[in-house]
Order: sequence, then C-alpha cells, then structure tokens
Amino acid sequence: MSSIKANLIDFGILEPQKEALEKVSDSAATTGYTLTADQMQVKAHTDSIPARPGIAFGIKYEIEGDQADGEVAYQRRIIHPAIQNPAGEIRTERVDIRGEKPGSTTFDFFRFDKEYEMQLGNWTFQLLDGPDVLLEKTFHVE
Repeated sequence: MSSIKANLIDFGILEPQKEALEKVSDSAATTGYTLTADQMQVKAHTDSIPARPGIAFGIKYEIEGDQADGEVAYQRRIIHPAIQNPAGEIRTERVDIRGEKPGSTTFDFFRFDKEYEMQLGNWTFQLLDGPDVLLEKTFHVE
C-alpha cells in the first residue's frame, strides 16, 4: 500500500490564468510536446468534453505523503483512444513522473490543439505510485 495520497479537488474544462501555456518538447508525449501552466481555472465542472480546438480539460488535485528532497514523487498517466501523430506513431497513453511538495495543489490536463488529437471516447487521468492507483478520473470526449 502506498504512503502517498492524492485528493481530487476539481475537474472539468480548464483555462489558464495569468500566464500563457508553455509548450515543452517531450518525445515521450502523445503529440511530441507537453503543455504546462502555472495557474489553471476550472471553467466548467463536467466530465463531458467537446472535441474542439483549444479545449483544455483535466483534474486539479493535491498530493500528500512522505517527502524525499522536499518533494513527493509520483506518476501521471492519461489513457486515451489511439492517436496517430504526424510522425506516424500511434499512442494510447501519456506517462510522466512528477515531484510536488506535500500539500501542494496542481493540475494535469490535455488541450486539443490539432485535429488528429481530438479522438472521441474515454480519456482517463490517473495518478500512480508504482502500481498503486492514487486517483482516477474519466472524461468522455464527444
């Protein structure tokens, strides 16, 4: 059993606050990059997401647990319908490792920027500690 806990605070359609989204190159990501934002706001509390350009959706959560070097390490995973990117690679998930200060609140999200990303069906956001699922939220993209 994990010593880390994750608490879902909110979820739905999101929009960035204060600063624009930052695009970071990531060869392991579904699209070849990830987006980060210092602040996000839940614009609509829903798990039904329209497949439209510019729509960002995801979860707001808090991490609790024992810290090493001031941070709690965990994995974030988004499981989604098959997406074929322009390089011809087909992906069904995005996984990365994060570190957060215990008690901090943050977001995990996906934003539709390209037509090929807008795949209909279930998109599941998970936070993991090894094989243990700490938090799971599924959205339906329609």
